[in-house]
Amino acid sequence: MHRINATLSSFLGSGVKRGEYATNWAAMVELPAVKRPKALVWTPERVEEWKRTGQKPSPVMVWTPEQTGQFLDFICDDRLYGMWHGFIFRGPRRGEMAALPWTEVSLSGPWFRISAQVVEVAYRQYDEAPKQDSVRTVTLDALTVVGRGGLGREQPSLDPRERRTPAP
Repeated sequence: MHRINATLSSFLGSGVKRGEYATNWAAMVELPAVKRPKALVWTPERVEEWKRTGQKPSPVMVWTPEQTGQFLDFICDDRLYGMWHGFIFRGPRRGEMAALPWTEVSLSGPWFRISAQVVEVAYRQYDEAPKQDSVRTVTLDALTVVGRGGLGREQPSLDPRERRTPAP
C-alpha cells in the first residue's frame, strides 16, 4: 500500500504543480507503519521445528556458515557452481545475476559488471536497467572463477532471454 500511495502522491503532486489538480489527496493519507520481517538464523532448533511442522520461523531465514558450506559441497558438480558461489560471496540480487550476459564477465580480470536486471510484472519477465546506483563492477575471487566447476569452465548456452519479453 505504501508504494502505491507514494506513486499516486508523486503523480498528483506533479499535477498540482502544473495546475491540473487543486489538492494532492494521496499526500494526506496516513497508512499504518509496515514492519519488515526480521531475518533469523537457521539454528539447529529452528531447523528441527521446521522439519517437524513445515513452518518457517520467519519469512527471511539466513544460513549459518556451516550450512552454506554444506550447500556448496552438495552442488560442487553443478554446472552453475560458479554462479552459486558468486551469489553467496558477492551478494548480487537474483534479477541482476539472471540478466548477467557473458560480455559483462571478465574471467581474466576477474570481475563482472552489473548493468541489467530481470524484473517480473504480472507473471512476465522483462529486462530492465537497474537503478543508477546499482550499476557496479563486482570483483571475483579465485574459487568463483576456476574452483570446482566455477565460471571459468566451459559453459553451455543458458541464455534466459529466450524466455523473457523485451521491455515495452
